[in-house]
Amino acid sequence: MYKKLKRISLDDFVKMFEDEKASSRKYNWIKLINSSKLVCPVSRVKVSYCSYDQKESGSLHYNFYSEDELLFTIDHIIPLSKGGTNDIENICPMLAEYNFAKVDELTDIIKNRKEYITCAAIYYPEIDLSDVRSSISYPSNIQQGIVVTGHRHSNCINTMLVLRGIRSVERSNDPNEIVTGCSIQGFMTSNNRFVNRKEAAIIALAAKQIDVLNYSKTELYSEDLY
Repeated sequence: MYKKLKRISLDDFVKMFEDEKASSRKYNWIKLINSSKLVCPVSRVKVSYCSYDQKESGSLHYNFYSEDELLFTIDHIIPLSKGGTNDIENICPMLAEYNFAKVDELTDIIKNRKEYITCAAIYYPEIDLSDVRSSISYPSNIQQGIVVTGHRHSNCINTMLVLRGIRSVERSNDPNEIVTGCSIQGFMTSNNRFVNRKEAAIIALAAKQIDVLNYSKTELYSEDLY
C-alpha cells in the first residue's frame, strides 16, 4: 500500500528528471510521456498523473495513476530477461493489477507470430450438421455445431439469416419455430482456430494487428481491426 505525499503533473515529472541521469524506470516513463503513449493497450485506461508516494516500509517512490486512482506499471512486451529492450516500441503503460496473459505465452506469440486474426466468426454449438460435416471445412478446435465466418459479425448474422431464415438466437417452446440456439461471437485465426472475443484480443494485440482495444476493455471487435 502507498501513501500519497504529493501529486505531480506529467509535464512536471519530465522537467524534474529529463536533464539529469534518471533511473531506467523514470527514463522509461519520460519516454512514454514525451511520446504520448499513455493508454493501457488492454483496458484503454489512461495515465493521468504522477504521485510521490511512501510505502508502509518507509521507502519513497514515484508512481503513476489514472484519474480514477488506478496504479500503473511499465510493461515490457518482450521481457528484458528474454532479450527485450527499453526502446519505446517495447514498453507501454499497463494497469498494475491487470492480468493480461502469461508472459511466456505472449512472448511466444510476438516472436514467432504463430497466430493472427483472419476474420469475424460466430459459433452456433447447438446446430446439428452431422449429415454434412464430412463435406465442409471446420475449425480445428470445434467438434460440434457450426461456425459462420464473415468480414464483420453482422455478415455472419446475415449468413445465418439466409441459412435458417431467422436472426434470433433465442430458444423457443414452439417445435415449429426455427431458431439457432445459443451463439458465441469471436474470430477465426491463422491456425484455423475459433476463439472468443477475449482470446482474440490477446492474439490481435500480441500480433500487433492493433495498438489498442477501442470498444471494450478486454474484448476484440471487428471494428478494432478495420
